[in-house]
Amino acid sequence: MHKLQTNKGARYFMVAFIVLFLIMLLRFFYIQAVGVLHNVNVKDLANEQHNKNGVLEANRGTIYDQTGKVLVQDSTTYRVVVNLKGKENVKNKDETAEQLAAALEIDKEDVLKNFHEGRTQVEIGKVGRNLSREVKEKIKQLKIPGVSFMSEKARVYPNEDFASYILGFARPDDKGNTEGKFG
Repeated sequence: MHKLQTNKGARYFMVAFIVLFLIMLLRFFYIQAVGVLHNVNVKDLANEQHNKNGVLEANRGTIYDQTGKVLVQDSTTYRVVVNLKGKENVKNKDETAEQLAAALEIDKEDVLKNFHEGRTQVEIGKVGRNLSREVKEKIKQLKIPGVSFMSEKARVYPNEDFASYILGFARPDDKGNTEGKFG
């Protein structure tokens, strides 16, 4: 009778395959048990990828009266931001203040008092907030170095406080956070 001859190469290949499989399996269980891979906590990494904290701005609906006239609606407003330091910064504070004052229809000194030394980025106070698209474009066309804009959601009441006791209203509080009231 013939003895069954086995291929030694196949046997070595099988042993090597089993050893590599066991090494990978042990590594997998080690990562599961310890939770660290290349000095990184795997659980924290997964939480960063799957969870995000932040404020989600909601779009609120437009409210009309019975004739179709808008009572309350959302609008995008803009805020002027002046970069005093950094890559895109103000080159000449006096010239920048003069141009912004003309566009915002305020005194140059009111703009200059916001340019504090040591600050990286400043805003132009209350007059530099809630700007319409037209005013923003007017300032943007001046191409003032270091001046940029932030867009914000705002609730617009074309009829001022008409029916505000029914509709409610949203105004910024002392800290600049929008606070709503009704009734």
